[in-house]
Amino acid sequence: MSIITEYTIAHIKRNRRTSIAIMIAVLLAGTLICSFSMMAQGIWAGNVNNLIYSNGNWHGELFEDTPANRLATIENNPHVDAAMLLGPWQTVKLPEGTALPYLLLRDADANYWKSMPEQHRLMEGRLPAQPGELALSKLFFDRNPEFKVGDVLTLPVGERTLSGEILETQAIHRLGEYFTPTEEKTFTLVGKLDYSTPTTHPGYVAFGFLDRTTLRPEDHLVIYLRFHDIYKTLGLMPEIAEKAGHVTDEHGEYPIRYNDGLLFCYLANMGQSGESTLLELSVPLMTILTVILVVCTFILIIRGVFALSANVRARQLGIFRSIGATPAQIIQSILQEGLLLSVLPLILSVSLGFAFTQVLAKIFNNVVGELVTIPFSVQFHLPTALFGVLLTLTVVILSARGPAKAIARVSPIEAVRHGGKPSRHRKPKNHPVYRALFGFIGEFAAEAVAARRKSFRSSTGTICVSFILVCGMLCMLTIADQSNRLRQQEEYYDTTAILWFVESRDDQLIELIRNLPFATESIVRSTVNCAMMVDESNASDRFTALGGFAGVDETRIDIVKSGDHYRIGSTVYGLDDESFSRYALSLGIDPTPYLNADTPLAIAQNALRPYPMARDKVTATQVIPYLNLASGDTITLLERFDDHIDSDYTFDLTVGAVTLEVSPEINGGQLIPYEPVFVVPYSQYDKLVANLLPDRAASNRRTDVSLVTGAENSIAAEAALNEICSAAMGSEDFLIYSKEGELRDMRQMNSASNTMNMGIAIMFALIGISNAFSAVTTELYLRQREFAMLRSVGLDNRGLSKLLFVEGLNFSLRPVLLGLPFIALICLFFTWMSNLTFTALLPILPYGSILLYSLLVLLLMGIAYWNGARAIRRAIIIEGLRDETV
Repeated sequence: MSIITEYTIAHIKRNRRTSIAIMIAVLLAGTLICSFSMMAQGIWAGNVNNLIYSNGNWHGELFEDTPANRLATIENNPHVDAAMLLGPWQTVKLPEGTALPYLLLRDADANYWKSMPEQHRLMEGRLPAQPGELALSKLFFDRNPEFKVGDVLTLPVGERTLSGEILETQAIHRLGEYFTPTEEKTFTLVGKLDYSTPTTHPGYVAFGFLDRTTLRPEDHLVIYLRFHDIYKTLGLMPEIAEKAGHVTDEHGEYPIRYNDGLLFCYLANMGQSGESTLLELSVPLMTILTVILVVCTFILIIRGVFALSANVRARQLGIFRSIGATPAQIIQSILQEGLLLSVLPLILSVSLGFAFTQVLAKIFNNVVGELVTIPFSVQFHLPTALFGVLLTLTVVILSARGPAKAIARVSPIEAVRHGGKPSRHRKPKNHPVYRALFGFIGEFAAEAVAARRKSFRSSTGTICVSFILVCGMLCMLTIADQSNRLRQQEEYYDTTAILWFVESRDDQLIELIRNLPFATESIVRSTVNCAMMVDESNASDRFTALGGFAGVDETRIDIVKSGDHYRIGSTVYGLDDESFSRYALSLGIDPTPYLNADTPLAIAQNALRPYPMARDKVTATQVIPYLNLASGDTITLLERFDDHIDSDYTFDLTVGAVTLEVSPEINGGQLIPYEPVFVVPYSQYDKLVANLLPDRAASNRRTDVSLVTGAENSIAAEAALNEICSAAMGSEDFLIYSKEGELRDMRQMNSASNTMNMGIAIMFALIGISNAFSAVTTELYLRQREFAMLRSVGLDNRGLSKLLFVEGLNFSLRPVLLGLPFIALICLFFTWMSNLTFTALLPILPYGSILLYSLLVLLLMGIAYWNGARAIRRAIIIEGLRDETV
């Protein structure tokens, strides 16, 4: 063992105070860094697990049917890890007397059952493992209680036929259709799945087991792919789709879909959505910046402790230098001290960090309740723990290296004479404010603090950072809650019932909903999407001045160019007579001609917001005319608003009136970008929908009944609507939504997440304050000689208390005053990001919490100085003058 190592070990044993201070600082740093690392890894792993649970473990999907004879080409791609298959649809005829006539069956292979979310929906029994085994929707067992899991049924398999035309298995029920059997199969009902579809479908969803060896070349499959390297997904999927025989659509895209959430967790789909890459990277960047902030803060904390330790033994190191020790050996001694004192704290920090994350996870799960399917958990992850230990060790080395190099640069004479501090004569500054408030003692205290500003720099910095973290977090929570509240308030209606009717609307049910006691206003509406063919001459003058159709980014807006024409989306709104009349009258339009028209007569909402993303609300909500529309114009609309719709059906609307007003009756007062809206009474809407493709006609019979109930009655109205709709239709055929209910769930989720964030921020604050407390106590202990000299020349206990009070006040207020501008910047930034006005936010900021934290800092620093003053008053002046060691 070298003499430097022996000296370092002896110093550690002899100077227990500084050694314990270093160990505590390393323990705190390691605990927070390890817990932060484990928490980040747990959140990431939790997101991945939730996404896999709810959406499956796949990267890309060929969602149009792919011929089975192309499967080998796809699977032979060396980059493909696994292919999950759904076989062709099969129509299975159920016995007479069942509520619905068919099973809508699709077989899934073993890879699918292992990787896709249906495996987690099993409620009873088991998953299919052999051909002929079925797992059925719970709706089948609920509506047909004579069947049980375990039953064996022999049923005909065939085709649904109407007038000689074969219908798709999943098509809606058609009047006059009949079933043509092609074979009989024996099925075993092995499982019940938590799976349901609206009863507009004429059967129950069923999943079987796909034996790949039975596939025929012409069978059409849906294929989900998982790659060895997830980062190659975006490049490989178009190539595979092309080799599988698929062609691009009108946007130049193949029929492929990505598991966006899973890819984003791995940052494997950056830039895909067309959004700003910086926006997509905001979460990872915030995480990285937080880690950097934590690391830099702990470097400040531990550096300050090492600086005190180095200064304590500066004279000894100066003597070593005078007898031949090199600067490298001096640095080696201080680094050895740091490494030796870090071993035990680093071991303990892993356990404490893991325990801390477990506590936060438990609190999160208690707060979030049943809003999440999979409870949040943090598993011990050795690589993450090692990362935290190595990062903490790096912090220790960087922290110790600075003071070590500073001491090593000091000459032996300076080290022996001045204890490691170069003899610089600084001209004292005047402090008139302190003199005016506290007299000459105040000025003396201010000068003492200024002279020791470097000693208090790390402590001031840590308190300042913890103050910014805690109070900044509170401000961010306030801003987020206000943003959510304002977003909800923009919706005019408080509660909505979304109803899927099989044949026609149930007017009696709708009337029950509208007559709910809480409701003061209501609207009944349905919508159908369609398209228009336009050219530049159809653009309004103001829209043309902005670039017209040619100036629209087609990658973000669904506008398709075809020669000199453009296909743009449009929406037809159907309102019941009462709602339509109120809507028309609100615009100053007589509703009578529209209600009595023989041919479709519509009110055209021809509004366009050219700058919807503008930060200024006035600019963002500004509207201009979109198309050249006038009363009396005839508009031709196409059912085919997408190339995947196999229909050439068109219909005409006559424009009765044109408005730029954005009314709450239409899309809740929101505008769909670059889509004109045409509003007609239900009598006209039903005629238009009846001539659409049967499946589209059924889906467009969806009816929304929205109510104004007031926020205070929103939750009660939601419960009442659930009761009313449950008595009239199946749970799969309606959905109830309320603003307050969604806001409540959002707050609960935010509260749970913020509890975890605040736990880390508060721990950080405690570390910062405890470090400052320790630094003050140590600094006062090192100044015993100075205070003994002051007392020897006549400073009484009252003067000493006043001196320390002014120093403590200066030291406590400085980090708070330095932190306030940064908190203001945080508020400004997140206010800007949330598109709020700072003046509206000023009255609701958490001033009480900020003040409470500031008072906590003052209180703890006051206790530290009070404790130091008590020790100084007890000290014997002679001993203090003589004492030169710690």
